[in-house]
Amino acid sequence: MTDQVASLVRSKQIRRFTGNDYTKDLSSGDVLACQAYSGDVVQLQSDNPDIEFVVPQEGAELWAESLMIPNLAEHKRNAEALVDHYYDPEVAAELAAYVNYVCPVPAARDVLASSKDEETAALAEDPLIFPDDEMRGRLVVARDITPEERPEFEDRWNLIVGL
Repeated sequence: MTDQVASLVRSKQIRRFTGNDYTKDLSSGDVLACQAYSGDVVQLQSDNPDIEFVVPQEGAELWAESLMIPNLAEHKRNAEALVDHYYDPEVAAELAAYVNYVCPVPAARDVLASSKDEETAALAEDPLIFPDDEMRGRLVVARDITPEERPEFEDRWNLIVGL
C-alpha cells in the first residue's frame, strides 16, 4: 500500500499531505478530492452544497473521539459523571448539532428529529451524523499498530511525505 501511495505522490496525483487546513482549499475549489472528516464536510456544505462526502465502494475508516479515564485517576467518579452527561441523549443531540460529527448515541437522533427547527431536525437524517446501514457496511475500524510495527510505519510514512 505504501508503494502505491508513494507512486501517486511522485506522479503528483497526491499533491500534499496537510492537517485540518484542507477545508480552505476544498471550499475554494483549489482541491477537488481529499480525505476529509465528515463533520467538516457537513459544515462546509452549509456554504457550498456542491461539496460532497463520498465513502468509496472499497470502504473507509470509521473513527471516533474517545473519552478515557486513566485507571489510576483520583476522581474517577467525577470523570464517569462527565461521560454519563455527554451520553445523555439530549446533551448528545445538542453536541451533534453543534459539531456535526458522527453521534455515538442512537437516541440523540430522535431528539434531533423532534426539534421545531427544521435545519436541526434535518440533521437526524444526515448519514454523516447518523450513518445508515449501507454506509456502515463499508466502514471499518482500523486496528492500532503495535509498538514493534511503529518504527517501520514511521520510516515508511516519512519517506512518502518527504517525496
